[in-house]
Amino acid sequence: MTDASPGDAQAVDRAIEATDIAAWIERSVRELSGGERERVLMARALAQGEPLALTESASPIGTSMTRFAEAIYQRVAAKT
Repeated sequence: MTDASPGDAQAVDRAIEATDIAAWIERSVRELSGGERERVLMARALAQGEPLALTESASPIGTSMTRFAEAIYQRVAAKT
């Protein structure tokens, strides 16, 4: 990460850890699956302090992502 303040770098590191995406940070978005992209976008929102909205989806990926997001909320809340 370039030109980031120490606080920004810490927020990014926390978001990467919370969403378990460290293995993908060097990959292009085009190389990621749909579920991987959702997790990267979730990490991006967490790092920026943006609120996340959990919605139910009819697709199996959406349902598993909702459960994953709930687990992340619990992890983040436990650390704050």
